[in-house]
Amino acid sequence: MELFKKQNWVMIISLLLWVTVTLIRVFNHSPWYDEAHAWTIAQELNLIEIIRLMRIEGHTFIWYLLLMPFAKTNFMYPYSMLLLNWLFCFIAILILWLKSPFNNWIKFLISFSFPFLALYPVVARCYAIGIYAGCNG
Repeated sequence: MELFKKQNWVMIISLLLWVTVTLIRVFNHSPWYDEAHAWTIAQELNLIEIIRLMRIEGHTFIWYLLLMPFAKTNFMYPYSMLLLNWLFCFIAILILWLKSPFNNWIKFLISFSFPFLALYPVVARCYAIGIYAGCNG
């Protein structure tokens, strides 16, 4: 019973609401040109070619490396790419709620700000990986 009383209900409700809103947005998002282009690069090029392309491409090498298993097998495009991106953003939000020193209102405002609600979890670019890496850094 003591464990039940110690639950952070604001965190649980906020995370459930964030997951619901962002997943609805993810499943209704059509990939933009740069998202589809990253998928095509990961699908068509090998590692050496991707490394050579990095000097003119906008995404990081790690993003292509993570996309490659899905792109090479053409597994559920675009949902595998979108959900992979969403997962990194969700983990970053989870770390925010579990480890940051802010109070619940600040965490809520950060979680439901434009970048964390509408941009980073929805648009499949390498930004969510950077946020996740910054949280673990």
